[in-house]
Amino acid sequence: MTAQLEQCRRDELHRDMMLLHQADPRRVAWLAVDRLSSQWVSSHPTHRVELNAAEFGETFTTYMGCESRLVRPYVGRSIPCGSRRHTMCDAYGHEVGLASLPGAPFTDCHDAIAHELWRILMEAGVRVDVEPRGIFTTLIPTPVLLQPGPAPGAVPDAAIDVALAAPATARNATAGARLPMQRWLFDVKTIFGGNGIYQCPRARDEQSGAVAERAHQVPREYLRAARQADQQYSAAGTNPILDRLRSFGQTRGLAFGAYGEASPDVHALLTVAADGLAARQWRDMGARTQEEARSFIVSSLRRRLGLVICREFARHRIRRVPYIGVPRAVVEQRMQRGQLIGGPQARVPLYVPYADFYQYQAGAGRLADRA
Repeated sequence: MTAQLEQCRRDELHRDMMLLHQADPRRVAWLAVDRLSSQWVSSHPTHRVELNAAEFGETFTTYMGCESRLVRPYVGRSIPCGSRRHTMCDAYGHEVGLASLPGAPFTDCHDAIAHELWRILMEAGVRVDVEPRGIFTTLIPTPVLLQPGPAPGAVPDAAIDVALAAPATARNATAGARLPMQRWLFDVKTIFGGNGIYQCPRARDEQSGAVAERAHQVPREYLRAARQADQQYSAAGTNPILDRLRSFGQTRGLAFGAYGEASPDVHALLTVAADGLAARQWRDMGARTQEEARSFIVSSLRRRLGLVICREFARHRIRRVPYIGVPRAVVEQRMQRGQLIGGPQARVPLYVPYADFYQYQAGAGRLADRA
């Protein structure tokens, strides 16, 4: 009866949210979130993952679609995007999060989330090759590879040996049964609040449609990059770089959004990790069955990754607040003097928290499955 009442109230709230303007931040947040987005609500802090006061405040206001308590006092002040162009700060912190600022890269948030996911998979016994730069190097002339600068062509964030269903990223597509294990290429994408993809048709109509759409765009981007690389480096009429890319199957996107949400393949990988950890540890945990251990582990992994996603997006915004109202020339001077410091912190390896499992086993944690 309680579950039915909650579902009825949820449906009423959904109808009210859908009556709001499509660009209303509350409606955007409501449609963006998924089961990872709310993990911070019911999770207690640990020595591995916790939200400090500022991070908690930004996570809360973002989840609710409210104005940022940290950024709101600076509404109307300039953000030093470039030497000739500044943008104005908004109450939700979207503009400061999207701005290209010296010394405040977007990669910190991207790398911290990606590394947490790779660590989860590695602890589960999944083989993960991070940034496999050698995939295409044998097809590119040596003088080009010796030139300074980034490596030519696209470099995926990871190559992972895993059994997943065939990619089903189009709208209304459903995933089928798992395929045999093979090596897939993955590319991680982060979507910050205020990004235009949150107003695409899919994001306006589907739950977590923005991250699903961003993941859907990744294969086309890789195919386009491979074709361009072939035009530049390969003999006329040949496509060796494109052929090698296609030999791995469709490149798969792992998209993470500002509201703590993630694209379908992220959830699929967490399921794979839970299966592996449960198979290896269910007896040591004292579980009655492997499925009982798996149920707990998948909830634990969702909690861990969900907290990291929310924390890193909150940190991304917090790191940028000191830039508001500061001329770009001053920012660049501070950066040259080494006064702008940032970057992801060291992480502790993943493990299954047995003490929490015993509470779950006794019934105290059953509600985690419904989150």
